[in-house]
Amino acid sequence: MSVSHESPNPSPEVRADGYLAVGDVIQRSFILLLILGLAVGCRREVTDANATHYPPHVGGAVWTLAGVRPGMTLETAKQLKGAPSKTFGDPPDKFSWDRSAAGGELTVKVDKDGTISEASGEAISVSNSVVLTTLASDEEVQAVLGTGTNQKIMGGSGAFVIALPAKQLGTQYEYHNGDVVFEVTVMKDRGLTGVVAKKSLTTK
Repeated sequence: MSVSHESPNPSPEVRADGYLAVGDVIQRSFILLLILGLAVGCRREVTDANATHYPPHVGGAVWTLAGVRPGMTLETAKQLKGAPSKTFGDPPDKFSWDRSAAGGELTVKVDKDGTISEASGEAISVSNSVVLTTLASDEEVQAVLGTGTNQKIMGGSGAFVIALPAKQLGTQYEYHNGDVVFEVTVMKDRGLTGVVAKKSLTTK
């Protein structure tokens, strides 16, 4: 008595003319589409499902960098964040706090009267809640703050042999919030890298 053994993975049926049977073609096409769908799904994009981490900000509420904003006094910043970790200048006109301070890393420039004229940090806060922070993607920045006034950050390559055309490395967005303008820098490979807030010459 002979016993036949079937392969657990039978070879696809090949017709006499050398082509795969229709059923095998459909099955393989479905698998390929499934793989492509999974690959596309791995990209981080702003959707209704994941944009809740950075909900859209609307309205005229005051923006700050860890609670600090140009126009405040240095003493107010110290009350919010504690003593600066570094000072620069003689007499000192620039102060910085490291990431261990309340609200994270921050640097401010101070006028002679003790008023903050410029601040740079890692996150934008509204009503004591962070709405954007470092590593946020370009799509997330636009979803939360809109496009504002923006300009491309360009860079070249191939300086040694062939000068290739400059390519876009990122975007700098500018937003006016009361009497302060916020400059948000977003790089294509690193996301949001920093925010600078300055007193605006015009109020919008």
